[in-house]
Amino acid sequence: MCGISDMGMTYLENKLVRTPVFKFEHGNKTIWIKDETKQTGGSFKFRGPDHFFEHHPEVKSVVTASSGNHAIGVSLAARKHNATATIYIPEATPQQKRQKIKAAGGHIIPVQGTYEDALQRAKTHAIERGEALLPSYDHPMIIQGNRGLYQEAVTQIPCTPTLVAVPVGGGGCVSAAVQQFADGDQTILAAEYGPYARVQKLALDGFSGDIQTTYHAEPSTEGIAIKTLGTSNRAIIKSCAALTVSSVSLQELSDACRLLYSEFGIIAELGASAGFAAALAHDGPELTDILCIVTGGNIDASVHADILAAHSKKVG
Repeated sequence: MCGISDMGMTYLENKLVRTPVFKFEHGNKTIWIKDETKQTGGSFKFRGPDHFFEHHPEVKSVVTASSGNHAIGVSLAARKHNATATIYIPEATPQQKRQKIKAAGGHIIPVQGTYEDALQRAKTHAIERGEALLPSYDHPMIIQGNRGLYQEAVTQIPCTPTLVAVPVGGGGCVSAAVQQFADGDQTILAAEYGPYARVQKLALDGFSGDIQTTYHAEPSTEGIAIKTLGTSNRAIIKSCAALTVSSVSLQELSDACRLLYSEFGIIAELGASAGFAAALAHDGPELTDILCIVTGGNIDASVHADILAAHSKKVG
C-alpha cells in the first residue's frame, strides 16, 4: 500500500535536512507525501529564515510575528547565524510551541488578540527600533527558501506530479510552489481551512482587506487559521493560471491527521494536514501523481492523542 524513501533521517539542530517522502496509493491516484515534520524545528519554517541569514550575514537582530512554527524556525536560524530574534506571538499560541521557541533562543513577547495583532506589533517594533522585520511569509527570501522543499521533492519521486497540494497559511509555502513550478504543467492546489477561506477573495478577486470571521480556531489549526495573505503572496498566487482552491473542514483535517499517523507514523498538526486532506478529496480522470506537503509536526501530544482517540471512539 505504501513505500518510503529517504528514511533513516536524523534530526540535526540548526542544520537544514533533506526530509523524507512517502508514497500512498488512493483510488486512481498516487500521493507523494513530503514530510516536513522531520525538518529542523519540526516544520518547513526553518527553510526560509535560514536562507535569509545565509544571504544577509550582516543582519544580527530580527523581529517577527508568528503563531508558532515560524517563530521556532527564525529562532533556530538566528542562533545558527549568531543573531537574535524577537517574536511577537498571539496569546493562543500552544504551550509546546512556546517552549520550543524559548529553547531555540527566541525572545517571546505575548500579544492579546490574533496573529494579525501580533504582526502589527512586530511591524511597529521594527520601525521604532530599527531592527529587520522577517515576516513569516511576505518576504522574497522566505519564499525562495521554501522553494527548497519542492526542489528536493522532485528528485525524490520517480515521476512528474500533475498536482501539488499545499496548506495555505499566510501564503509562503504555496507561493514557493507557484514559483517553483511556473514553467511546468502542474496544477497548484491551495488547501485552506474552511472557516478561514480567503484565497479566492484576497488573492484572486483582489479584495484589499482581511476576511472577517468570529470562528474560534480549533487547537492545532493556528498555522492556517489566519485572516489575511501577504501582499507579495497575493500577487504570486494571482499570477498562477493553473491554481485551484480547496476548502477543507475540521473533520477532513482530523481524518487526514489520523491517516498520516496510522499509515506512516507521521505526527502532524491539523493545519499541516490540509494539503493531504485536499489531495484525498480531489479527484479527476487526469490525476495520476500528486505531490503533497505536510508542513509541520509541532502539535501538543495531548491534542494529537485526542484526535486519535476520537476516531477510536467512533469506530468502537
